[in-house]
Amino acid sequence: MTEPLSSEWFEQLKPRLAGRLEPLDVDVGLQCLIGGGPDGDVKCYGVITEGEVVEAGLGSLDAADLTVTIDYDDVVRIDRGELDPNVAYMQGRLKVAGDLAKLMALLPLTRPSR
Repeated sequence: MTEPLSSEWFEQLKPRLAGRLEPLDVDVGLQCLIGGGPDGDVKCYGVITEGEVVEAGLGSLDAADLTVTIDYDDVVRIDRGELDPNVAYMQGRLKVAGDLAKLMALLPLTRPSR
C-alpha cells in the first residue's frame, strides 16, 4: 500500500477517484489541513473541475471553496476503508469550513470504490 500523502499517493488519487463524481458537474477547490503526520502537520489540496480531479498535491490553494481539517491517523483509516468519511464528519473527527453546497456535491466521493 502506498504511504498516504506521498507523491505516489497523490498520483494514484486521480485514477482512484475517476468516475465517482460522474455525471455530476462539480467545480471545487479543496484545502486539507492534516495534523499529526509522521513529518508533522501537512497542507494539501485538490482541484475538481467538471467532476474530475484535475490537480492534487502538497501545499496550499489560494482560493479554496472548502477547507477540511483532519488527523493523519484518520486519513490513513479512511484511505484503507476502515473509517467512513461521513462517520468521521459526524463524530467531529473531520471538520469542514466553507461552501457547504460544494461539500454536499462531493458526497459521491465517500462511496466505496467499485
